[in-house]
Amino acid sequence: MMPSLNPMDRFKSLIGGEENLPPKTSPPPKPQPEEEEEPAPQNEVFDRLLSVEQVIGENAGPRPEQCVQLGVQPITPITAKPSQDVMSEELSLDSRAGEPAPQGMSFSPFLAVTKFCYKFVSEDYRQPLATAFFDANKIWSREWDLYYVHSGYYPGYRAVTFVPEHQLQTLLDEINQAFPRADIKLTDELRAEGLTVDFDDLPEELRPRWLGRSRSREQHDTWMFSLPQPKSAADSDMADSDLKKFREMMEKAAEVSKAKSKAKKKAQSHESTLRKVLSGKQVLRAQRYLGLLPKTEEDLIGGVSNLSISAIDQAKPPPYPFEQDAIIIAIDCEAYERTPKVVTEIGLATIDTRDLQGQAPGEAGVDWHKHIRPRHFRISEHKHLVNHLYCKGAPDQFDYGQSEFIDQQHIASELTKCFHQPYSKREADGSLSLAGWTDGVEEKRNIILLGHDLTQDITYLHSIGFSVTNRGNLLEALDSAEMFRAYTRDANITTLSNVCYHFDLVTWHPHNAGNDAVHTVWGFLAVAVKDAAQRGDDALDKERALRADARTNRMVEKAKKKGERDAREWAALEDDDGDGGPAVAPNEKYELRKAKDGRAIFGPAKPPSPSASGGLFTEGGAPLDV
Repeated sequence: MMPSLNPMDRFKSLIGGEENLPPKTSPPPKPQPEEEEEPAPQNEVFDRLLSVEQVIGENAGPRPEQCVQLGVQPITPITAKPSQDVMSEELSLDSRAGEPAPQGMSFSPFLAVTKFCYKFVSEDYRQPLATAFFDANKIWSREWDLYYVHSGYYPGYRAVTFVPEHQLQTLLDEINQAFPRADIKLTDELRAEGLTVDFDDLPEELRPRWLGRSRSREQHDTWMFSLPQPKSAADSDMADSDLKKFREMMEKAAEVSKAKSKAKKKAQSHESTLRKVLSGKQVLRAQRYLGLLPKTEEDLIGGVSNLSISAIDQAKPPPYPFEQDAIIIAIDCEAYERTPKVVTEIGLATIDTRDLQGQAPGEAGVDWHKHIRPRHFRISEHKHLVNHLYCKGAPDQFDYGQSEFIDQQHIASELTKCFHQPYSKREADGSLSLAGWTDGVEEKRNIILLGHDLTQDITYLHSIGFSVTNRGNLLEALDSAEMFRAYTRDANITTLSNVCYHFDLVTWHPHNAGNDAVHTVWGFLAVAVKDAAQRGDDALDKERALRADARTNRMVEKAKKKGERDAREWAALEDDDGDGGPAVAPNEKYELRKAKDGRAIFGPAKPPSPSASGGLFTEGGAPLDV
């Protein structure tokens, strides 16, 4: 008599048996109510296991639902890396690839984004930011929505990838949260340089197209290699103006992704000089609008305080005519930090220069503050959205009146009213005044738009359907940030809170749009009045000279430290044995060394396929036969 087989022998026999079929399974016994089910006998457990074919095919143990029935722990297969099918799926082109980008999006060249901290951040913060956000392929491992331009209308150039501007802004917000003092911004200079581009005015054929959602450099490079060749533009009927604009955009995008050239540095130096002059002219024109400076026949090009006209007395009314009889309207917008295009608050602060005539401005213009007409609008649909990640929002703390809740569909028309009579002027009972109308006809007044770093606020207003710059009576736009920069002769603009602090103006609850609009007017008046009061003051000139010397000394000290560090690093060669040591034979590890930006120093930057030829390639990019 043969001995009975144990369960393991039975299982082995199934593997090589004639039928090679899974054993018949029987359903598990139904559990009795309120009674604990007894564990199944060991032999029955093996009867219910998957067949050999299923085990091999699925590379897994019992299915989770079977494990629950059998009362055993599910088996998690151990995998060293994703299967080839999974990798191929991640590296294959998206099914939507090639679809045109939607209207209303602005883009940033992706390669310029990956080099942002190396090109556009000061040396003090460059390495800390690179370590935290860019080095070791961290910047490539973020999730990016990639779009591409690969066009026959831009011959001789490779395809260029772009990401939505708001994703770059999200990165900068995270950087500023980790390094608050760095204060990294998308400035007008960077936008003009090509770090943001807008294709909305171009035909669909010239606009970026969807590539995919990338999470690695390998995905980006493989997708770029897989792009089809663009259509020929030989028989194009495209308008010359569109082609010219398109090529200018693409050249900027390509240039901003490269190292700076000497010609570009020279052009930037000239642009920087021009911008400083223009900032100084803003202060002078503001003084003319406020009766603090007379208009001369010659163009005012000297800059702030460089005039032969005597200083004004802040305790007396302005001595000159108020040019242009202007209405000054300051704006400020707050957007939700998680979705920057969602505007939550809009603040306006209006001041009529007619109200200032015959009244002394007081120290830094504080006696004129009582004539400011503040407004604070909150979008009703977004009133529950309060910023707290990067700055503490204060939508409920408007210090200069009552907040006004407006539906999103009506906010544009409500803002339009603020730019017409009575320009937010109220009667004693709080109702809007009817002044400025004669027989039903509105009196036309010149408007001066004011803001602190104004470009972003104009963009926010456009996103809610209000074109603040499309007004026939808009005289010009002034920026209190640029005016203060010209007043102090600083290299960079500063925050609104710092401007007010400089003039001993106490502010409460910043990041409330209504409060910030009022404080913008404060800073505007302070710069214009204080500069006019200090005109020709030798003490002010000495103070500015001292600050300039301090900046120069800091730059010299940085250069000196860098030179000393370089000298110490080269001195390490002298401490060596002096004969160069043993020969270093080239090997695979040496050939695949990575540069600081993550690229291979030798070998192709973009391998055709990670699976071909074991993933190794010649320096020319051909598959390596190994």
